[in-house]
Amino acid sequence: MAESYRALTRVYRPSSFEDIVAQEHVSNTLKNAIDNDRLAHAYMFCGPRGVGKTTMARVLARTINDVDGSVDGEQLNQTLNITEIDAASNNKVEDVHTLRESVRIPPQNGRYKVYIIDEVHMLSKAAFNALLKTLEEPPAHVVFIFATTEPHKVLPTILSRVQRFDFRRIETDEIVSRLSAIANKESITIDKESLHLIAKRADGALRDALSLMDQAVAFCGSNITYTAILDAFHAIDVEDLFLFSACMSTGSAAEPLVRFQELMQDGIDIQEFLGSLTEHFRHIYLAKDERTISYIEATEETRTRYVEAAKALSAEDTLRGIHLVNQAQMHVKEARQPRIQVEILIAKLAHMMPSSELAIVTSQVTGAKKKE
Repeated sequence: MAESYRALTRVYRPSSFEDIVAQEHVSNTLKNAIDNDRLAHAYMFCGPRGVGKTTMARVLARTINDVDGSVDGEQLNQTLNITEIDAASNNKVEDVHTLRESVRIPPQNGRYKVYIIDEVHMLSKAAFNALLKTLEEPPAHVVFIFATTEPHKVLPTILSRVQRFDFRRIETDEIVSRLSAIANKESITIDKESLHLIAKRADGALRDALSLMDQAVAFCGSNITYTAILDAFHAIDVEDLFLFSACMSTGSAAEPLVRFQELMQDGIDIQEFLGSLTEHFRHIYLAKDERTISYIEATEETRTRYVEAAKALSAEDTLRGIHLVNQAQMHVKEARQPRIQVEILIAKLAHMMPSSELAIVTSQVTGAKKKE
């Protein structure tokens, strides 16, 4: 029987500090601590989902105990000296009492017993208090590694007894680079626009990006095209976004309204459409200044298009566009017919008086009042 398929998130889970993307400030500190024999007894890894907190914990545990490279991340928990605990399902004080009993037993082989507690903020207050004494005066052979997406929910008394590291959101270009390298290894053909679409939808989480890549391969096969991936994710094409913003310059709502009906028939999510339109207007605003163009998460070709689009709209009109879309987002949540709210938005964008003309009218009205 053929070997069962392993998801990309498992195949490409880092096994060394050098493999972890975008968290060099944490990796370098931990490597120096190991080299100088200054390992702390407890660490707290904080940050958004999918940025490498649990992976970093496993790499640290593997390194300090010299675990063989053939043992993958999932199998680490089966070794005698490394224990992973999910605080979401083991959050009672009884669970911590069991852990405290286990802590007393020295490692069977290797130097340390490592306890990785994921989503540690899910522990109850009683469980935190039960853990406090052990955390304050642990045996020399124990290292605790806590991971959490919500450090503000962890008791201050716990935070004061750990070394805290904040993991950063992974930039889109870094995710694109990683996905491109993986695609080459897996003999997957994929264009830059598709890579950027996956990276943007992952929202800074490399794990999510790899899951989306798996989904794209399942839908498209080994040859992933931008058109196909738009269908797979029901995503909004950047071409459509430029069409909707262009109506502010043309003054015509007909073509955008027709295209919106087509998108609705394709099953597009209205909230996702409005979110993409908000980001689109943001990009136009950023493209107005050379110093902020680099903040646009897109290919170079698309950035160039945003620069051209920014020339047709003033900064004031762009901000008014963002404001109108945000208003529509709030109205859609409560509307019985959300489609009509978007149609009203498109009409407003198309027939909105440009700021330059509005300033002239305002000046004339003010002058007339002064004469009276």
